[in-house]
Amino acid sequence: MRTNLNIKPGVFIAFFLTLATLSAVDSVFADGPGYDENTEIVVTGVVKDTSAGQYGGLECFTLESRSRLFIVITGPEWFLHQRGLLLKSGVEMQVVGSKFYGIDGNLYLVAKSLRPTVAGHQVMLRDKSCKPLWRDSGVKGSSCMHINYHNKKRLVF
Repeated sequence: MRTNLNIKPGVFIAFFLTLATLSAVDSVFADGPGYDENTEIVVTGVVKDTSAGQYGGLECFTLESRSRLFIVITGPEWFLHQRGLLLKSGVEMQVVGSKFYGIDGNLYLVAKSLRPTVAGHQVMLRDKSCKPLWRDSGVKGSSCMHINYHNKKRLVF
């Protein structure tokens, strides 16, 4: 049985390009946000909300810099606890990170490092090649070592 589909070439190309674009978007966001050195900026602002949720499984907080709000993407919760990182609202913070607009229209900043302007202690989240430090840290999010990890020295920002 022969079916005669009357599809115009332009419609087929548009459909194909739409599918290709959707699969490319899925692959970009599959493992969470990446780091693009071409969009790296240094932002100083005030921590507004420490419970901004997660993006791609990574903890976020909101930073207000002048009249702009950034959602800062840090790292997995277990890694932040391992580093003793505890953020507080109202603290002035310098963030080095890669900026991008999310599909929700918000301005995001994938953090490479965090430095409170008062204390000056810098917390690195990515190495010089922008690779997340939690990737090969030897501690997994669900391991007993992480669950039983107790850090006596907490960095409060």
